[in-house]
Amino acid sequence: MKLINVIEISPSTYSNNNYKSPNCTFLENQTAWYNYWKKCINDSNLTELEPIEKSSYFVDINTINDNSLKIILQKALEEIDIENIDDEILPFNGGIILKINDQKFIEPNCCCDIGNLTEWLNILIAKKEEWHQLWIGHPWVFFKTVNDLIYFSDYTDENNSQNIKEKFSVSKSSFERELKKTQLLQEDFRLRIKKNIIELNIHQPDKIANLLTGLN
Repeated sequence: MKLINVIEISPSTYSNNNYKSPNCTFLENQTAWYNYWKKCINDSNLTELEPIEKSSYFVDINTINDNSLKIILQKALEEIDIENIDDEILPFNGGIILKINDQKFIEPNCCCDIGNLTEWLNILIAKKEEWHQLWIGHPWVFFKTVNDLIYFSDYTDENNSQNIKEKFSVSKSSFERELKKTQLLQEDFRLRIKKNIIELNIHQPDKIANLLTGLN
């Protein structure tokens, strides 16, 4: 079992050339969508970025070098009033992906961001043997802990847990180890953001780094 911190790199954000997106779904032609994504982000010199898979816009934060991070930060802050950052800066879209044997079981959905780490941390303190919502955007999932196993449901739009059924389970001890690593990586990402903002001569680097990572 593996947890991966990711941020979403939307192709339209990084290109002004209005490239036509593929006339197919991700499942029908992953390569076409990957090529479209690469063409768009390459316009902003993000040539070294790679998604976690060809059908995704998610990038593992641990694979983003400082050159790419500076470009991402400049894009995120280009229309921001630095004197009013509390109201204007939101965490990067993204979150946590859960994989088992290279198969993706949970990923961030609509409206999720990397501040979502706090939701995952709540799994460790939630009341046992009861279903609880894990907010990962729309749709979400439910989880419950029984002995040394954590059970997860399929994606759902239901708020009521009465009809929730388990889809898969993971070892609680393995989950705790992965979540601790994920926490440390996100803190490292925050520190790297702060360092690069300082190098870009942007004011309030510490606060901006906190806001962008949801760790404020």
